[in-house]
Amino acid sequence: MAQLPTFYEGAEAIMIDILIYGRTLEEHNRRLQLVLEKLNRHGHTLNNEKYLSTIKRPIMDLLKSDTAWYWGPYQDYAFTKSGRC
Repeated sequence: MAQLPTFYEGAEAIMIDILIYGRTLEEHNRRLQLVLEKLNRHGHTLNNEKYLSTIKRPIMDLLKSDTAWYWGPYQDYAFTKSGRC
């Protein structure tokens, strides 16, 4: 397996996944953009099918019977992005 490039604060590679997090949605999105740009520069590609399912997770979680209904910035972002995919 190819060696992944070193990531940034708020991003880490675990097994075959890349976890990106931030204190706010804006911080998360900024870090996501940096990681995607770095992956592209190093010639790495992502599994688009897995990416699309991850984008929709905040909305899909609302369909679970044990989840309280909450529509916030993560759900709004997921709704907006999944409509463009």
